[in-house]
Amino acid sequence: MPLQDAANAPVTDDAALAAALRDAVAVRLEADVPLGFFLSGGLDSSLVAALARQACPDRPLRTFSMSFPDARYDESRFAERVARHIRAEHTRLELAPASLRELLPTIARTFGEPFADASAIPTYLLCREARHHVTVALSGDGGDELFGGYDRYRAVALAQRLDRADPLKSLLALIGKAVPRGSDLKSRRSRLRRFADALADDPVTRYLRWVSPFHEADPAAIARREAGRGDDPMRDAAGHLRQCLPGGASMPFAERVRALDVATYLPGDVLTKVDRASMAHGLEVRSPLLDHRLAELVLSLPLGRHVGLRRQKTLLRRLAAGLLPPEILARPKMGFGVPIAAWLAGPEAGWMREQLAGGPLAASGLVDGATLRRYIDEHTSRRADHGPRLYSLLVLDQFLRDGP
Repeated sequence: MPLQDAANAPVTDDAALAAALRDAVAVRLEADVPLGFFLSGGLDSSLVAALARQACPDRPLRTFSMSFPDARYDESRFAERVARHIRAEHTRLELAPASLRELLPTIARTFGEPFADASAIPTYLLCREARHHVTVALSGDGGDELFGGYDRYRAVALAQRLDRADPLKSLLALIGKAVPRGSDLKSRRSRLRRFADALADDPVTRYLRWVSPFHEADPAAIARREAGRGDDPMRDAAGHLRQCLPGGASMPFAERVRALDVATYLPGDVLTKVDRASMAHGLEVRSPLLDHRLAELVLSLPLGRHVGLRRQKTLLRRLAAGLLPPEILARPKMGFGVPIAAWLAGPEAGWMREQLAGGPLAASGLVDGATLRRYIDEHTSRRADHGPRLYSLLVLDQFLRDGP
């Protein structure tokens, strides 16, 4: 069934999914200690909180969210809207640019490895604040992986369609490459250019370029010594990804990508981040959407039931209808991102340059110095957005400062 048709098709097991969702939340509400909820303002955490209110009409609820000075990343108004809707006592924290410099050493020590997901910083602060009020918190983690919430799933599905229409793919690639590179990775222009740049690649290399912060980087910038031997880190990474992909050639590539995220990105990044940040403060975080019965039911459905060419999580939105305000159901996904790029080009630019230019990473020889300086110069002059790359290198530099 075509993707857009599958997304709009009637799903006979809506009732079973709705029941599984209710049960998953109800089980995790059992606690003899104060309990709260993380609210991002997105669909997943909002639905978990709304189902909790439905299960416990008279129970006092506490919710917690983060806000950012950058409106492109700030979802706090949506979180506050949901909190009012479910009659919860809400706490909002604001993350300032200086938090990056102040918390990076703490994050490195807490995680014990060069963990380069910048959302670890607000997660750490959110867990710290929540623990002042509650002992257990419920989150919406797992919703994007199970219900198809990432933009990359739509990109993979669209690219697969274009692979079957080569003249159209070639035309779109030429049009996309004519679009100037933007200085903001979140802009439509930059996203279109990234999509077009990868169309000529095979599906695995294409996906790797979409998810890696170094998708356009010189190989020598990351592994100077290995590159000196003629190795290509990106090619090696693509080979490793091929070995890790679940399923076979008969499975649609978008389905294989979702299965890969469930097996790797979810436990290796999302859950690791929450677990280490929460345990640092003695907070227990529960993820109802990862209830094994619910997950098995959701994953038994084709990804096309969740992802249309225009919108993700079509099935979950339908299940949430009537439980959440219309503006929450209608809004696009933002993700729990951090305005790292703006901070490293603005208030924290001097600190970032000092850290990377004179730190142990630069002295180690692991990174090509000229490429590193180019990243810093292009980013601070706003000629390019190297935010994710520079943050990754800052994390690695901090890890080398602290030692293994």
